[in-house]
Amino acid sequence: TLFPYTTLFRSLTELVQRNWLEPLGVGDESTLVGQPGLQDLLARTRQFAILYEVSQALQQTADLRAELPSLLDLILQVVRGDRVALLRFDANNELQVHTVRFADASRNDVAVPSLAISKTVADAVLTQRCAIITADASNDQRFASSESIVLNNVRSLLAVPVLVGNRLLGLIEVENTRSINGFNESDLRLV
Repeated sequence: TLFPYTTLFRSLTELVQRNWLEPLGVGDESTLVGQPGLQDLLARTRQFAILYEVSQALQQTADLRAELPSLLDLILQVVRGDRVALLRFDANNELQVHTVRFADASRNDVAVPSLAISKTVADAVLTQRCAIITADASNDQRFASSESIVLNNVRSLLAVPVLVGNRLLGLIEVENTRSINGFNESDLRLV
C-alpha cells in the first residue's frame, strides 16, 4: 500500500501532511502557485489519495465502530474543522449523538459530551438527504432559528447524511468556530 498501517490511522498527521504530488513527479506545491486550475487539481489529487488510503485501511479492520473516533479525527484534520459529530438513529428511530471529536485533542477524553446540535440543520440534512455547507452559519437565514449555532459559536458548518444505499443511518456535522468561509465545496465532497 502507499501508507504503512500497523494500526488504522496511526499517524493521521503524516497522512494529511504527506506530499501527494511527489509520486506524480510534480515536486513541491509552491511550483503550482499562480497557475490557474492547478491549486484545485492539487486539492483533488490530495483528497483522492487520502480517500484511497482510508478505503484500503478500512478493508483491513474487523471492527469499524472502534475506528470511528480515528476516522472523525481524520475528517477534522483534512477539512480543518474544530468539532465533528456523528449522529445515528437508535432502535427507537431517535437521532442520538454517537461520537464527538474535537480538534483540541484534550477535549476528546470525555465519553460523549452533552452537545447542542442544530435541530434545524439535522432536519434539513435528513429530510432532504442532502449535504449542507454554510460559510457564515450565524447569518445564514436557513438556520436563523437555531440556538445551538449561537451557543456553540459556529462560524462555518458542513453537514452530510450518512447513507448506505437508500438507508439513512444518521449524519456527520463538522463545525468551524474560527472563521467564516471555513469550508468549501471540495471539503463537502470529501466528507
